[in-house]
Amino acid sequence: MAKTANRCIHVAHDFGYESSVIIEYWRSPRRYPMKFLVLWHFDITRLTPDVVRAIAEQPKYGEKLEADGKLECRYHVVGSHGGAWIYKVASNEELDRLLAMSPVYNFATYQVLPLAEMSDPFTVGGKSKQ
Repeated sequence: MAKTANRCIHVAHDFGYESSVIIEYWRSPRRYPMKFLVLWHFDITRLTPDVVRAIAEQPKYGEKLEADGKLECRYHVVGSHGGAWIYKVASNEELDRLLAMSPVYNFATYQVLPLAEMSDPFTVGGKSKQ
């Protein structure tokens, strides 16, 4: 884990044959959920009966996460074999755990993007409130 003055950068393990994830988070305690856009897709040349079964189970997993308040929304990416889901979690460790519990975890390639609220002008401008 590389450290800087205000933050830690955690490099997560490889989520497939071609992707790795870098999740950046502030060290201060969170009073609100962190949001991550998770883009995932399948390489259709690697489809096997196990992959097809995992894909069939994925909608139920999404419904459970929505009911638990861990998933803000989920979409199919048009023209792709995969999805775009926005997770609401307390930490990057929780996100990692939820991704690992996904039925398609061992078959999909993931891109994880941390999101920031833009309703606060200080988030966008980068200036301190003080």
